[in-house]
This record gives sequence, structure tokens and C-alpha cells, in this order.
Amino acid sequence: MCLQVNPSAMNIPTDEQFFSKTEKGKPDISYLKNHLYREGRVKEEHALYIIEKATEILHTEPNLLHVGAPVVGVLSHPRAPMIVACIVHGIFRRAH
Repeated sequence: MCLQVNPSAMNIPTDEQFFSKTEKGKPDISYLKNHLYREGRVKEEHALYIIEKATEILHTEPNLLHVGAPVVGVLSHPRAPMIVACIVHGIFRRAH
């Protein structure tokens, strides 16, 4: 039984609340985590800032993952165990 529910965040963060006081130009992660957890909203410009920065970070990440062959795993399923051969880019084949 839940005796207390935290109220939703009703305010939209200002620039001073959105950005970190210690790391210039970066969002205040702890504030945003709490704000969004409580179903808070952000300004469109703040949402776009997060998307743009995430895009920049993802563009610096390698888009190819090198793994040793063969890539085979065992998947346990309640009805029938099966061996799954996985091609790295996400296509799965069922081996009988």
C-alpha cells in the first residue's frame, strides 16, 4: 500500500535550474533526473539541447563492434530451449 505519492513536477526548469552550476555548459543531471522522474516537462530548447549533445556523442562512438567468431548463444525459453545463431547486425536464425 502506498501511503504517499510525490507530486508531479509542475514547473518548467529555468536555464539556471537546467544547467549545472559546477560543470559549465552541461545539464544538471541530478536535478533533471529528479524532475523527469516526477513527470516534469522541459522547454523545447532544453530538449533539443539534450538531443543535439547526445547526437554528437553517438557520432563519436564506433559503429562497428568487433567480436570473435563464432557468435552463438543458448537461449532458454519456457516452451523449448533453442540455440540462437546471431549475426551481429541483429538478424537471428533459429537452429533446430
